[in-house]
Amino acid sequence: MLLVSTACSKDEPTPAVGSSWLVDGQEQKSESVFADGSNNELQIDVYQKSSSSAGNGSAVVLTLRVPKRTGTYSLTSSSTQASAGYADYAPDGQGKGLYLATSGSITLSTLTATSATGTFTFTGTASGNPQFTKTITNGKFQVSLP
Repeated sequence: MLLVSTACSKDEPTPAVGSSWLVDGQEQKSESVFADGSNNELQIDVYQKSSSSAGNGSAVVLTLRVPKRTGTYSLTSSSTQASAGYADYAPDGQGKGLYLATSGSITLSTLTATSATGTFTFTGTASGNPQFTKTITNGKFQVSLP
């Protein structure tokens, strides 16, 4: 007979993972949020897949990169400290657009050994077509750290 003993820890519970934001005024949400905290920066990737009744779908990828410390970081086309991007992919694999942040900010509100939370807002310019933009507002994220 094998007996296994377990104990409950008094650590804080792992927060729910998720992200929400508006794209040109349209609400978006995702529970597929992942983080990589290598070196001195934190990269947060948000994935969202949607499908239509015809079985076609698109995928959205939202990427945020900030230093691995709390604070508010400005986003510009020449920023080296923080960056953000929004990509929308069509079902056939052809990109509807990659939009890189040219203005806005990311705030890393909390950072612990196990999680990060924050907010973001930015205007992204289409890669290769600067006349096209996407406005990302009211962004929030909560992610577990590896």
